[in-house]
Amino acid sequence: MTKNVEITKNWNTTKCTKVTVIGTLTLEKEVWLDGDTDTVDCCDMSVNVIVDGAGSQGDWVKELNAAQLTQVPAGFTHIVGKLVLTPEQVEIIKSVESELEKHPAWIKKQALIKANDAAEAKLYAERNASSGWCNKCHSYCWGDCSAN
Repeated sequence: MTKNVEITKNWNTTKCTKVTVIGTLTLEKEVWLDGDTDTVDCCDMSVNVIVDGAGSQGDWVKELNAAQLTQVPAGFTHIVGKLVLTPEQVEIIKSVESELEKHPAWIKKQALIKANDAAEAKLYAERNASSGWCNKCHSYCWGDCSAN
């Protein structure tokens, strides 16, 4: 059984079609381990925009370009899948994402990523400072790569 944090928000389009935004933070998942399953901790975020009758539209909200703006009614500024959005609807989607980002598990994950990036940068700096490392071919070629 997986642990999830789920946030759901809805609105109706101008044609009274229900739009649902579902944000999920998966904190545990089952993995297949060579003939056995085990539950492992994780912290994966997903957001999905679902339109009744049209299905999932994904989560990639894009701003409409000038050519697209001329083809949609006034007030619509963004698009997700095939659904055009008003700024207020974009804020609803962003609010779901921001609520998930405030969860302690997500904050802990981001801190761990930042610490790992700093440790990796330190290792690269130490390696690049040593003699013989070639930044051109990213190995200890001792100048052989320039001979080609």
